[in-house]
Amino acid sequence: MTDYPDYDRQAADLVPDAPETGDEFSGIYLAMLEQPVVSIADLQRRGFSTTHILDAFDRFASRGMVQRISDDSVRVLPPDVSLPAFAGRLEEFARVLRSSAPGLNRFYLKGLMNDSPAPRGVSRLAGVVDVGQATQQLLATAQHWVRGSRTDTPYTKLLLELPLEFHERKVTNKNNSPLSTRAVLDPILIEHGRFGEVLHARARAGEDQRLTSGLPFSVLVNDQGLAVVDMHAQDDEAIGFFITAGAATGRALTRLVDWTWRLGTPLRHQTREVSGFDARDQQILSLLAGGATDSTIARQLGVSQRTIERRIRRIMDHLNATTRFQAGVLGAKRGLL
Repeated sequence: MTDYPDYDRQAADLVPDAPETGDEFSGIYLAMLEQPVVSIADLQRRGFSTTHILDAFDRFASRGMVQRISDDSVRVLPPDVSLPAFAGRLEEFARVLRSSAPGLNRFYLKGLMNDSPAPRGVSRLAGVVDVGQATQQLLATAQHWVRGSRTDTPYTKLLLELPLEFHERKVTNKNNSPLSTRAVLDPILIEHGRFGEVLHARARAGEDQRLTSGLPFSVLVNDQGLAVVDMHAQDDEAIGFFITAGAATGRALTRLVDWTWRLGTPLRHQTREVSGFDARDQQILSLLAGGATDSTIARQLGVSQRTIERRIRRIMDHLNATTRFQAGVLGAKRGLL
């Protein structure tokens, strides 16, 4: 049997009553601050009930805010000492909770994946192997096309690590018939060291590509209504879903992928000369319109960020644009994207 850490006991040992803020004791604590030593009778004269007073004595003693000197009286400790000390214990309690959360969430996700029945037409995927097998089934059953959107999910990052020969092969179905492919890519993937060469390889294999920032997860769909969703858990393990043909969710995901494509900025690897703009300017403008930051563009093109900043200013001046968004719109109108 596997032993799990007793997080509840750790937290309770630190602060016996930490989950409660104790707002109902604020008034009585303010009354106690008016005299260094206070008795039950003193507080009864102030209108507090005996039960409330005894509860407060126990509560404040456990927090190190008062010191008992007899059965019916306590000494109030200086707040500038007792409150910071209590706050320190609360911070330690919060630290234990924060450090416990990822592990507890893993247990929760595993229980959710294993125990809850999946909706009809949906299979849960746990790990990159499951996602990869579902992806191969989706490709095999496609007739004419597959479409996808990808962000930095575990299976997508695994794909970026594969040899270029894998990406240079045309995508085919089970009959070895070539499939039309297009992908919407989140600029966050540019941070991956092999992003550029992998994209060029896939473009050579016939994939159409666009950039769209802020994609929430990766998804692949085909013309038979199948879909594979690739997400990551908090510990960066792959989780996902395989939606089979005929499921309404698959049709909804296809519309989602098509929508992100319409929002995307075309990613062209071969540019034509336009007056005042060289090939690098067009690459910068394409990445900029797709939501990439200056530092990301610099890494993608292998130049310094300062160089990129200067080129962007020059591009904006040449287009007479006052914002980056406006530069993207004007660049599209001039055929630069």
